[in-house]
Amino acid sequence: MKRVGELSFTVYEPRRKFWLDILKLPLDWKVFSEEELNDPLDTLKRDQSSDGLLLSPLFTENILSSEMKVPAEVIESGFVDSTVRSQGKLWVRCFLKEAIRQSILHKSPSLDTHAIAYVTGSDEMTRLAIVVAAHIGFRRIVVVTQTPEKATARVQQLQRLFFDLEIKVIKDFELTLQPNNGSLLINTYTPEDGEVVFADLTYLNF
Repeated sequence: MKRVGELSFTVYEPRRKFWLDILKLPLDWKVFSEEELNDPLDTLKRDQSSDGLLLSPLFTENILSSEMKVPAEVIESGFVDSTVRSQGKLWVRCFLKEAIRQSILHKSPSLDTHAIAYVTGSDEMTRLAIVVAAHIGFRRIVVVTQTPEKATARVQQLQRLFFDLEIKVIKDFELTLQPNNGSLLINTYTPEDGEVVFADLTYLNF
């Protein structure tokens, strides 16, 4: 990969610096105009110069509902974070799912997957976290959220793919009412967005 770019409204500058300045990768970093950012689908279709692009999660829904060729594993995760050029075409990818899975298993190789996995949030990252937990082997998952309607809609989508998953959605203030019988917590909230959840996370001291 020689020419990459970050198609995102909020560019994560440390990543570019890490790749170019610390790893010293011989990359040509592409910068997109505001007009290209406002129509990411058209930009992706017309872009012929990039070997790969990092994509904002905000574009996920539009990309998955478009006519672009999307691998089954990306459809399952419901999350798009990049594209890679292969045989002259850009293919959407989700590398974050495997990165999270490997990070969890590296840190906790003996997780009790018969226990409950807790996931916070209700957005694309929440769905991705649920998929990661399912792939690790968890069959019982509790989603802790400030917006149960949104979370329930995502859960219903997933249960069409994972028939043996038992997923429960609870409001954030119900977290401390749960039995402490979990072995994994994947948090998708920032400290600013998940103030109530953050205050109660210490309850789950596993």
